[in-house]
Amino acid sequence: MLLTGFLPRFLRAEATGDHSVVDTEPLWWPPAKIVGRYLSPFLAAKLGLAEAVGGPLRDGAIPIEVELDPKSGRPMWSRL
Repeated sequence: MLLTGFLPRFLRAEATGDHSVVDTEPLWWPPAKIVGRYLSPFLAAKLGLAEAVGGPLRDGAIPIEVELDPKSGRPMWSRL
């Protein structure tokens, strides 16, 4: 899902790159199948913007570690 500031756009593409679809309705089930946690790094890598995981931090960066629930992928503290 791409948040545009208007209606969100739902994007889907074949792994081979031969076919892609854009719509205002979800193109898969369940609608929350793809999340930013995976999509953002994928897009960054495709654009050559990805940084090595565990690489040096930028100046002023603060390292943060959050334990995620293996079932939901949400932070463990969000279950409270």
